[in-house]
Amino acid sequence: MAPPRRLLVAVLAVSVPLLFVCPAEAGTVGVNYGRVANNLPNPAAVVQLLKQQGVAQVKLYDADPTVLRALGNSGIKVVVALPNEQLAAAASRASYALLWVRRNVAAYYPATQIHGIAVGNEVFASAKNVTAQLVPAMTNVHAALARLNLDNAVKVSSPIALTALASSYPSSAGAFREDLAQAVMKPMLDFLAQTGSYLMVNAYPFFAYSGNAGDISLDYALFRPNAGVLDPGNGLKYYSLLDAQLDAVFAAVSKLGNYNGVRVVVSETGWPSKGDANEAGASAANAAAYNGNLARRVLSGNAGTPRRPDADIDVYLFALFNENQKPGPTSERNYGVFYPNQQKVYDVDFVLGGGGGSQGNGALGWQENGGQSSGSTSGNPPSGVKVTTGEAWCVANAMVGEQRLQAALDYACGPGGADCKAIQPGAACFEPNTMVAHASYAFNYYYQRKGRSIGTCDFAGAAYVVNQAPTGRHGHGSKVSQSLPFSEPFDTYAAYQSVRRAGRRSWPSARMLGGQTARPWNHMGMGTWATRANPKWTKPQQGNFKVNSDGAFDHTNGSGGWGFIIRDDQGAVVTAGAGKEQFVQSAFHAELLGCLAGLKAAAQLGIRRVVLETNASLVKAALEDDAYRLSAMSGITTELRLLLMTEFAYSKVCVCPRSFNKVADAIAAYVCKCSSDM
Repeated sequence: MAPPRRLLVAVLAVSVPLLFVCPAEAGTVGVNYGRVANNLPNPAAVVQLLKQQGVAQVKLYDADPTVLRALGNSGIKVVVALPNEQLAAAASRASYALLWVRRNVAAYYPATQIHGIAVGNEVFASAKNVTAQLVPAMTNVHAALARLNLDNAVKVSSPIALTALASSYPSSAGAFREDLAQAVMKPMLDFLAQTGSYLMVNAYPFFAYSGNAGDISLDYALFRPNAGVLDPGNGLKYYSLLDAQLDAVFAAVSKLGNYNGVRVVVSETGWPSKGDANEAGASAANAAAYNGNLARRVLSGNAGTPRRPDADIDVYLFALFNENQKPGPTSERNYGVFYPNQQKVYDVDFVLGGGGGSQGNGALGWQENGGQSSGSTSGNPPSGVKVTTGEAWCVANAMVGEQRLQAALDYACGPGGADCKAIQPGAACFEPNTMVAHASYAFNYYYQRKGRSIGTCDFAGAAYVVNQAPTGRHGHGSKVSQSLPFSEPFDTYAAYQSVRRAGRRSWPSARMLGGQTARPWNHMGMGTWATRANPKWTKPQQGNFKVNSDGAFDHTNGSGGWGFIIRDDQGAVVTAGAGKEQFVQSAFHAELLGCLAGLKAAAQLGIRRVVLETNASLVKAALEDDAYRLSAMSGITTELRLLLMTEFAYSKVCVCPRSFNKVADAIAAYVCKCSSDM
């Protein structure tokens, strides 16, 4: 698209022995800040908007001094652009490139965190006369950065459009145009590999769908459940049009040599909220679905494609604002996430688990015109606009595969507390007996029970929100499931695990679960110590310290408390602590908070050898089982793992009887003013 990292959350990827499981590194999502309009807020106001929404990376189409000064000391990372009109000068004169870098990068760095330069934009499509000058210009700009000792901090690239491909379907047949392959793309890829930079790609599934709506499924374009498309050339199955487009680029790159070390950044992608009558699919609901689903997928570390499943692909959404002076069809002026008056066109979360959205419906709310004329050119919502949150369901994402769906299903139906009796054999929602159908039921139960709170339909990318009732014979597709009773979950996790280990996919029968007499799941999966007679706390081995922690949860108001006590190898108390939390999601959450507080206190005291004792077996499981990374508590469990690994020379996590945790239990209940029996 001619011009008119994250959504920033990074998950540390570390090599973790034994107890620890290494989380995949997530990609980043930023936003393109175009200014082809006469009614946009001033740059200082824009920077405040970016910070309020959690946007930590922004891409510009120039190097405007006012904008760069406004971004100074904001903490927002910036990609600036050398416009197409200046390519020839930068290519022919190294002195020009040096002067440009001095004035537009060095003059603002490091207060303004410029970390990339886009040399030109879609040069092959919009500035064909300077195609031959592109790589020489990139080379001179990089040389200027090196002369100023900025080449490690600031990388040079150039966004290419998919029109650079001679073929893109099927993806395995992807190849660059003959006039570009050897003359431009191979030298560019050599340059990117040598300088440690990345290939920028502008990819718009909307264009492909809108021009071929009769042949391409809308669900396929919007990351919704679909039957998938098989690539006969490589045998890979695609469930996303964007994946297919990116893999066509990967295939084209591979035909020019081994460039596996060159990452791809999606420098532009988006979906218009409005279009002309002949622009199929242009709507606010579809824009919310495309950008929202893509953002959650990237931030949860699931941006890889079938050809490169482990790729951590960064994405810049197009665009920040509707720009009223952009030429072309109506869609060109309606790609913005925001109207110029800073009101949202629809919600997209710029941090994982919420923060960008305000409507609490999974970041898929949108503004509807309310029947007003579409003739307004201001870019702002017309009068009479109403906010429509709509209905919402949580469904399984088939693209992640059955293994990850199974892990997420285990969590939802176990520690997540979803009542999954309805998907047992013979029950109302057992058919169709597929992983996607059963997972969708469990995910939606969990989502509705949590009040459709932002972040509760994700499961690390294994699920996402839709605003139209899923089709099929499932309880999860009915309106009744949107008002599920907030009854206490049953203690069925252990029974479910026994069935799962026996090789059965579905949940055990009501008889196996104890029917309606099953007790409420209030004891965090414990009970294994019930037959022991008065077990007593024991001192740790010489040189070790024990951290005993506990949590308390008040289900009536969602508050909670935690407590911990640290003792040395003589049993002497070193320190203790407790705290009250206004917002706690569950008893499990409270337990984790207690563990975290206790370990942080131990680290601050310089303790190097620690044994963490908890009476919640799920805490130990969460630190050992990769499936728990899919839970809403993944942030805390990841922090716990890193604490144990990095702050202590020796660490061990043990499950103990409740009697071992009497002190921590008592102080947690005291600060919470609630029962600690969880």
